[in-house]
Amino acid sequence: MDEIFVENEKNSFQFITSTITLHEVLVLPYKLKKYNIAQKYENILLNSDTIEIVEMNIKISISSAKIRADYNFKTPDSIQIATALDKKCQIFLTNDKDLLRFKDIEIIIIDNLISLL
Repeated sequence: MDEIFVENEKNSFQFITSTITLHEVLVLPYKLKKYNIAQKYENILLNSDTIEIVEMNIKISISSAKIRADYNFKTPDSIQIATALDKKCQIFLTNDKDLLRFKDIEIIIIDNLISLL
């Protein structure tokens, strides 16, 4: 992932993600009571010029419900995909191969991408 973040910092592309990402990356540091790490994650995600955090809204909620109903994806994955569609993202990065079933956006497996770099 380091290579991907280096390219992101060069403004090669913009990361767009939902607030679900913030939630997910903070759980383990909070569980381990590593509040300094949680603060670093917050700073990276909330203060980067090349990362946009998108709040869930009604349109994303409805879209994610349809995606979840049609594909039986987990709720967080459905929200992330709906957010990407709402923001008209060209690529969706994940390590969940099950999400490759979704065809309305190009899904790229991060492990495969990293092996190409």
